[in-house]
Amino acid sequence: MTHKTLYATIIALTVACSSLAQTNAPPSGPFLEITAEAPAPDGIVYRIAWSHPYRPGGSHAPHAIGHLSRVFTPPPIIEAVAMASQEELPTIDVKPAMDVNEIGSEATGSVGDFLDEMLDAPKDEPETEAEPSERHHAEHAAPRQVPLLFNQDARPWLETPAFSVSNRLQAGEASPRFDLGPHTPRGAGPKNNRPQDEAMHLFIRAFSGERLAPDPLKLKLSLYRNADDETAIVTGETTSGYFGVQLRHPNSASPRFESRSQLRERWYAETRRILANRKGREFFVSPKGRRSATGTREDPMSLDRALTATKTVQPGDTVWLMTGTYIGPTHEHPPPPPLAPPDKNADLVGLKLPSLDGDDLELGELGDIDTAPLEAPKPMPEPKKSTLTRYYFTSLLEGTEAEPIIVRALPGHGVNLVGGLKAKSAHTWFWGFSIGEPPERANSRGKSSTVEMSGPGCRLINLHIYGHRLGPSMADTSQNDREIYGCIMHDLGYWPDIPRGESFRPGIGLGMIPVGGLTRLTDNIIFHGYGPNILAPSWDQPLYNLHLEGNTLFSAGAKGEQWSDKTFVMNWHDPTWQVSVIDNLFYQPEGASRNVESIGYTPLMGVHSGGLEMRGNHFEGGKLVLELGTWNSLIFADNVVRGPTTLMKYHATVEHADGIRHTDNTYVSPRSANDTNAPALFDVWGTRQNFGYWSSRKDRSASFVSDADHESAGPHVRVRPNRYESGRAHVSVTAWGERESVAVDLSEVLKAGSAYEVLHVSDLEQSVVEGIYEGQAVSFPRKDEDGLPGLDVYLVVAVVDDKP
Repeated sequence: MTHKTLYATIIALTVACSSLAQTNAPPSGPFLEITAEAPAPDGIVYRIAWSHPYRPGGSHAPHAIGHLSRVFTPPPIIEAVAMASQEELPTIDVKPAMDVNEIGSEATGSVGDFLDEMLDAPKDEPETEAEPSERHHAEHAAPRQVPLLFNQDARPWLETPAFSVSNRLQAGEASPRFDLGPHTPRGAGPKNNRPQDEAMHLFIRAFSGERLAPDPLKLKLSLYRNADDETAIVTGETTSGYFGVQLRHPNSASPRFESRSQLRERWYAETRRILANRKGREFFVSPKGRRSATGTREDPMSLDRALTATKTVQPGDTVWLMTGTYIGPTHEHPPPPPLAPPDKNADLVGLKLPSLDGDDLELGELGDIDTAPLEAPKPMPEPKKSTLTRYYFTSLLEGTEAEPIIVRALPGHGVNLVGGLKAKSAHTWFWGFSIGEPPERANSRGKSSTVEMSGPGCRLINLHIYGHRLGPSMADTSQNDREIYGCIMHDLGYWPDIPRGESFRPGIGLGMIPVGGLTRLTDNIIFHGYGPNILAPSWDQPLYNLHLEGNTLFSAGAKGEQWSDKTFVMNWHDPTWQVSVIDNLFYQPEGASRNVESIGYTPLMGVHSGGLEMRGNHFEGGKLVLELGTWNSLIFADNVVRGPTTLMKYHATVEHADGIRHTDNTYVSPRSANDTNAPALFDVWGTRQNFGYWSSRKDRSASFVSDADHESAGPHVRVRPNRYESGRAHVSVTAWGERESVAVDLSEVLKAGSAYEVLHVSDLEQSVVEGIYEGQAVSFPRKDEDGLPGLDVYLVVAVVDDKP
């Protein structure tokens, strides 16, 4: 049994037990009541699923707990049996038309429109040989799948009483109260500064109309402590569909419903409260500090002492780093295994085979079988153990969620850490300094260190990170949220001197494996590395609860061969749920192979991937600007997609209206909107489409802008004020045209009369503008560095006094 099969079996048992618990267990509460606030013809049926976004050891995708209409219906047992092994699912031969008639409606048109799209769109002419990574998806035919209800075949559910016409709810009619007790998390209390099982995620799909198609309705949620209570302990609103709402502290006296945007606002409100109410002690550190020092400004301690003084530095304290260069302590490590293309015969060397006379035969070099009895092996001398030296600081500090420990550069002080950082800390924030490798060790797989966060609730804030063999990592899998905010990261990764093969994986900027609590990557600038700027998940791993917002990613793969990598990659073959990509800038040169690749393999691999929201982003550059895969649930809205050739490669699913939405996007190209030549302007499962055909689908709304008009409307300026430090911001400028400067409004960043400087991120040592802010727009000069004409990225910082 594979690990995936075992995982599916465990989940199947969970679903089955949940059903039994709902029908046989005594009511325990809390109780959920659902009301549709919008009209719905012919009645409503609600489909309920749940997941734990903060489950210890990792989250999981939604699992069904039943239907609500005027009656509750538990999941059919057939679902649990079918989920037991994805590898053993029977083939279901159902005509697409039957799928629509069974549960669809003309309003969704998902199957019919999909077939029209495949049959009527212009066919491809032969094109040049694709790269291996491109052929990986092209070799799969477009999937034919039956309608899904949170990843399960719909048909067994249609026979349940909840779907009966006589049991449907009318708009405004409240559902029966559903007992969440068997499904709500019940943790064992705090452990290692980690709150246990604080939240669950609810997914509610509403079905309405004569044929009960899924309908994205606005819903009112009411939570009652007891089944017969008259007053709800909390109410909330959500829209039915795949994206869900979080129920936090469901067993407490003050539970709350929160959307992803509400979670975000609460995160920063609590951050402001923590910073405003700090009452801990202050410790000072300098490069010449002593381990035995008291830690005052006049008697500073050493950094390695401060980071390991767990009995001295307590929750709520601040460790201030004073001006200077801090050299990381040395650590001896075994060398990494050699990187080489896989040897096809390696598994056969030394293989012992049974012989006729009972002695084992050993297979030497391939094809050379010695049939003589084996002699006793001669003892081999043990090889000398070699080690390599790496330089990094180790942090063991233990803060708490309410009172984190902050390790921060003193404002106005230039602080540079040489080497890496391994933080086994809990709730420790690292803030405002540079950390990187010198040229003699930079980007070396054997010599370079990294920045690693393995403890719960840590944050990296406004750091300058460079030269490491990999980007910073956050390996904590607890239910604590974590964040990388406002960091400038560049020249990360490595390029080993071996032929490209299966074992070849260039170093990456950020390799994320977020499970458990929400991982936030916010307002970072990542550029000019060997591999992808962000790879999520990092190779073959599951991925849950990732939020990318306000980041600027460009020049991915610039240090490798022919700009061969992508700014953001999200794919592989394991489940992916609850990913938000909001207000980011992804920029690659036109000659780069691709820009952004976001694949969910659901129909191809039988993997349950969904809950991807991409909103307000700017995708520009690359031969292929954006590839979107077979996601069960996708919101793609208010984005700008600009490129010279193919704007989007789309592996569409046969899905319902509340699962896939393309809304109010803008596509910019030097080509005509009616262009059907190769390469495709829009590529849907290998079928070329022009803009008119692409945007004609019911689930898509978009506009097309010529490249010339986009340039004439520029420059396009984006200012991202820093949430942690006043007087700091990231500024990006695109679509310069022929202009050599642009006026930037910094009124939301700087106060009148404050001194400031502007630095280009390609050179953080030399300011390009400096002065006293008087309220007028500031002129930013064009640089066009790093081989990217049309893009410049800047850091704005207020010049502050030497005061904490």
